[in-house]
Amino acid sequence: REYSNRGNTYVALGDYQKALADLQRAVRMKGDDARVLASYGYALLQTGDFSGSIAVYDQAIQRDPGRSENFQNRGTARYSSGDLAGATNDYSRAIELDPSNADAYFNRGLVRIGQGRLADAIADFQTTLSLKPRHAMACSNLGVAYSRSGQMDLAMQSYDRALGINPDFLDVYLNRGIDYYTLKQYDQALQDLEQAIELNPAIGASFYFRGLTLLGLGREGACKDFQQALRLGFNMAAEQVSQHCK
Repeated sequence: REYSNRGNTYVALGDYQKALADLQRAVRMKGDDARVLASYGYALLQTGDFSGSIAVYDQAIQRDPGRSENFQNRGTARYSSGDLAGATNDYSRAIELDPSNADAYFNRGLVRIGQGRLADAIADFQTTLSLKPRHAMACSNLGVAYSRSGQMDLAMQSYDRALGINPDFLDVYLNRGIDYYTLKQYDQALQDLEQAIELNPAIGASFYFRGLTLLGLGREGACKDFQQALRLGFNMAAEQVSQHCK
């Protein structure tokens, strides 16, 4: 039990490598304990061993099929490994076991965006927010889902709500800036994209769309932005560099 307790302490501290060492020992000593297996599976998930995490959660769920959290975390491991259908099934089972599991709704919403099931994603994010009204990431991704479904007014409302919770939310400034650019509202787009760059100057997409926005405004500087986007690995900028950097 000492290894299990210490491993769980390391998990709580976010030191997953040390947690793995202790939880591996705990599993060898008490491999039929569903809680020990769940902790080990979570540490594997956090260190990027998704297949290992899935295998361990399979064992934990076999021993204790009634814990919502185990299905949620196995769903995340499946989602991270590209198994969207399996992730959806796990998140749905987590919700069946605990309808108040806001994170399961949120994660299923992310999967559904990836599947193109935008109406379902919107419903999941709305449920997340009914359970956790200050879930900034749910607001942000609700905005993305509304945007992709063409409901731009609702998208902007969701982005605004996210920024009301977290005024330094990089993803919101980037996504809202892109949406403003798409709507040809270039002044608003420029303001959001410059804020995104200020928050993190290592995101190529921010420079790429600022370059496009500068072109839309008829201003100079687009070439430099496209070049910087390309340097940061945003390969879509290559065509713009060839066109505008002569």
